[in-house]
Amino acid sequence: MYVIRKLVLTLPPLHYEAPCSSRSCSSKQFSRCSFSLKGGQITPALTCCRGNKKTATPNNGSRGRQCRGVTRRVAVHRLHTNRVSHFVISRYTHSDRRGLQYSEMASTVASTAVDPAISWYNKTTLRSRFQDFATFLFDPEENTILGRTARSWGQICLFYLVFYSCLAGFLASMIVVFYYTLDWNVPKLRGADSILRQGPGLGMRPLADVGTTLIRLNKAKPSSFQHHQDNVQGFLAFYENDMQRSETGSLIDCESVEAFRRPEDWDKACRFDVLELGADCVKQQGFGLEDGLPCILIKINKVYDWIPELYTNDTVPDEIRDNWAENHITLQCEGENPADKDNIGPIAYYPPYGFHVKYFPFRNQQGYRSPLVFVRFDAPVTGVLIMVTCKIYARNIFHDANEKTGQIHFEFIVD
Repeated sequence: MYVIRKLVLTLPPLHYEAPCSSRSCSSKQFSRCSFSLKGGQITPALTCCRGNKKTATPNNGSRGRQCRGVTRRVAVHRLHTNRVSHFVISRYTHSDRRGLQYSEMASTVASTAVDPAISWYNKTTLRSRFQDFATFLFDPEENTILGRTARSWGQICLFYLVFYSCLAGFLASMIVVFYYTLDWNVPKLRGADSILRQGPGLGMRPLADVGTTLIRLNKAKPSSFQHHQDNVQGFLAFYENDMQRSETGSLIDCESVEAFRRPEDWDKACRFDVLELGADCVKQQGFGLEDGLPCILIKINKVYDWIPELYTNDTVPDEIRDNWAENHITLQCEGENPADKDNIGPIAYYPPYGFHVKYFPFRNQQGYRSPLVFVRFDAPVTGVLIMVTCKIYARNIFHDANEKTGQIHFEFIVD
């Protein structure tokens, strides 16, 4: 408070006028309150004026400076007088050539002993608020827009222009450096450093809805499985001969290959022949869905440069020995629970021994297609939900139900 008072004491003598209400003036006169600020002291006064407010004349009949001139509004805090405790005057305005502008001052009065002559400080009209807002938008006296001059706006715009330009340049340079370190054909992280941990997962079709793995068939209603047929057929369309082409010669026929290919041929992909999927799971038979004998398409997901480590006749697990064959990744599906194993019935695989190793490794070769296996359920119990788990087997494949590594789960029901 001492600092504010000392600041006001340094102000030059000023004179303030504005209309106010007072019972001291007659009905044909209007009153005006004036304040003289000098040395930090406010001296209130009251003048009764006649005539129009714009051409007001003092009571003595002559034009006086108390009824016309300049009206200012400044900030004054807790300046004590004998009749006024404290008040705040927020802004100031000048009169124009046509006379004094009689807009009330926006003020805050906090006193119980305010003189009636200055009671107008307690009144804030809607008109004054609009005037204050309009002055904030554009002040012709100070040439400011939203409280800033043209120079101030220019400086702040220039600052943000330079700031965001530097920020955008830094971001662009980081993106350039990031893309410079990438290879569009070879992933940066491979093997144990990859998020896949060298453990391939499995995919399946039909998968009409990604939110569920349930396949429900009603042999009496073709509409119940038509979308499943379309889903399988749409996926197999990428395996047609006219779709398995390569302009760089990286796609070759591997019918004569019976084991792993030579390392010098790994940059080329083997063409997958859909005839290996058998004659029982074809489009003409509705992929078994029409007969209630569903054919589920299983594929191995792509993992860059992954090579399966195969079992030998001495190391093959007993659980897959009946389906195991050399140079193959064995696929085996079974019911998840004892009841599912009883209801699932016999299962056939096309090709019979799973995925041949000649299709590995995947190195992003042009035209590469993942190998496929059809799983056909030949006699499932109808009207019962059957949960199925399919797993692939190799020495470097680990099964994790939570991570969906090396296995896949789905359900089906035939009505």
